[in-house]
Amino acid sequence: MTLPKATQPRPGWILISATTVFVILAALSGFGSTFASSGDISGAIGAGVAPFFWSVIIVLLFSIRPHYRSPLFRTKILLWTSVLITIVQVQNFAASNRKRLESGIELVAAKINGSAPMMIDSATRLERATAGPGALLTIRETFVEIDARNVDLKDWASRVVPELRKNTLQNPAFSSLISRGVRITIRYYGRDSVFIGEIAFNADDVRGN
Repeated sequence: MTLPKATQPRPGWILISATTVFVILAALSGFGSTFASSGDISGAIGAGVAPFFWSVIIVLLFSIRPHYRSPLFRTKILLWTSVLITIVQVQNFAASNRKRLESGIELVAAKINGSAPMMIDSATRLERATAGPGALLTIRETFVEIDARNVDLKDWASRVVPELRKNTLQNPAFSSLISRGVRITIRYYGRDSVFIGEIAFNADDVRGN
């Protein structure tokens, strides 16, 4: 049984405001994610309109049952549909950004490996780079003038590591990657191929400089 329109429950201003906000967010997230991934303005406009279109379709489907035909229920359905669409689109956008970032890291690693091994200064040779897992770039470097067993680990930790960290963060190419969310780990070996230690970098290091 459908109530007369005059007696049907109506949404309050808080519900109407929340629904309006999430309808707009769903449209903006659709537009923004599509435009960021493709740069196609017409496709982005279509993606921005689509959430509202699908929300209306779902409201109409629910309205098949008389119980859901009141303005209150229709507004609630529109709200929760818009919320779900916004969440899904934000998650898809984040996943797309991660994929693009990881693809970029693979290209950087391939470019480094295309030139490796190479001397980056008189005492250090860059051996290779490895992409992954995720947003990680691992670089292997060798100190060509010293064996690992001759490294004073206390001196390494107190003096050498801070200097290496400072020099790396002053490199525009590395700092640019780190600021974009790439985690970089540089692993150091002696000329005897024995591991000495590693230094890890993330976005916090760039914000602190």
